[in-house]
Amino acid sequence: MRRDYGFRTEWLNFADRASYAEELGDSVRCWWKLRQSKVEELSIEHVVAVHRGVTRGLFRIIPDSWEYDAISGRRGFRVDPVLDGALFDEVVGEYGHRTVAKKRGDMSTVNYWPRSM
Repeated sequence: MRRDYGFRTEWLNFADRASYAEELGDSVRCWWKLRQSKVEELSIEHVVAVHRGVTRGLFRIIPDSWEYDAISGRRGFRVDPVLDGALFDEVVGEYGHRTVAKKRGDMSTVNYWPRSM
């Protein structure tokens, strides 16, 4: 179970990224309407926190940590923060990267990376 959800304005301070990584990870790891089998079939290993169209954090999905809420039909998983390295630089970097805008009418909260134009 997670403690909290939503985005906090203090997470915009990238200098303090490591101090809030666990809290941000807790916010992005649950509860999603997605199929675990599809995530595994596509070999998806990471989840990206995006707020207002800018990447804010990168997290590695911990294998075999999936949780299922039978009431809502939503899934979650545990994550480890990725705070540096080539993938981090490509996806988040020092200040975050702007993502491709959602298409008009797209209501999904889940998108696969990189999202096409």
